[in-house]
Amino acid sequence: VTDDTAALAALMAALPQAGGTILLPAGTILVNDLVIPAKPITLEGVARGGIGAGNDGTILRCSNGHAVIKSMGTSDYVDRRYYLTLRSLMVYGSGTPGFPALELRYVSYFRAHSVNFNNSASQLCYLHNVWDSRFYDCDFSYGGNASGTEPAVHIHGTGGESSSNEIYFDNCRWERCPGTSFGITGSNVF
Repeated sequence: VTDDTAALAALMAALPQAGGTILLPAGTILVNDLVIPAKPITLEGVARGGIGAGNDGTILRCSNGHAVIKSMGTSDYVDRRYYLTLRSLMVYGSGTPGFPALELRYVSYFRAHSVNFNNSASQLCYLHNVWDSRFYDCDFSYGGNASGTEPAVHIHGTGGESSSNEIYFDNCRWERCPGTSFGITGSNVF
């Protein structure tokens, strides 16, 4: 299996500014710090089959010890990212402390539907100044650390107009997340 970061980045760059959907095949796709461009994008995989079905679905797996997916705006109003959706896939982290499987900074209207965030010795998801976002039917497995300094899901706000708010977790499940499942830091987080 080869690293497909450049190929996926090229597919996303080729989408019109209005965005679009990239359908990912079943199997393992190696990526490293896949940065989502500033346009509405849906990454849709193949749902995992049931026990004994022989179908692991689509797995986006870290290739070299960093984050799997990043959406990196730089400020609230100048470079905020909008409308990233992940659907029917596994985001499999590196297991390296300090690198979450999913890192969102200055993002609004993020959606995760039936996503398994898995295997991170750090946070599974780091959400920095994220607004109006939802996780539906997601699994959070094997994330965080036993000391509790790295929660499975870390929500951070920086204060003022920069905040993290209205983040919903509907019908989600946590499994084998030692220490703390949620960490909320900074100011103006609600």
